[in-house]
Amino acid sequence: MHLPSTALFLAAPLLALAKDCAIYYDYTLPEDSGLNKNSNTDRDFNARIWCSQFRGTIANNEVALVNRQEPNRCSICRGLPEPLVAPTFDIPDKNGGVTMRYTVACANFPSMSCVSA
Repeated sequence: MHLPSTALFLAAPLLALAKDCAIYYDYTLPEDSGLNKNSNTDRDFNARIWCSQFRGTIANNEVALVNRQEPNRCSICRGLPEPLVAPTFDIPDKNGGVTMRYTVACANFPSMSCVSA
């Protein structure tokens, strides 16, 4: 089955709306400390949960990417069905007793990059 060329033209605006979101957060350093490793794993998990709540996914190779330098991290949430208003949210760490701030920015992100294209 062949689609007319106008079908692609009409679908182009829909493709332009497809957005990814980067979820920015920090790691607790040094990472080799048991407590810090658990906190960092929780932070990665929180990013995945946020993404899945909006029906997006985070690939295993796009979790906890270094955002320029340590301890800055981001995870890329892809395949969101609609563009989102980028929120900021706080989640208490399960192990450390501190609250981690997560900042979300939605745009088109290259593969394995915390910086939008």
